[in-house]
Amino acid sequence: MVVRSWHENGPNLSRYFQYTKDLRRLIYTINTIKGHHHQVRKATKTKGTFPSGDPLVMRVYLAYRNIKKK
Repeated sequence: MVVRSWHENGPNLSRYFQYTKDLRRLIYTINTIKGHHHQVRKATKTKGTFPSGDPLVMRVYLAYRNIKKK
């Protein structure tokens, strides 16, 4: 099953490796940034509203600290 999926997606995956090394690095970097942003949004979205900026800053700090542990 997995091998069949790999072969069916072979042309799409091989296109990625045709990019230059610098462009592939940029794609990885963007994916990492988007992942961090998603984790921070998830942490702040569940709270709702914040009475001032300080609790929000603390929530974002704690979210980044948890991301670093992963």
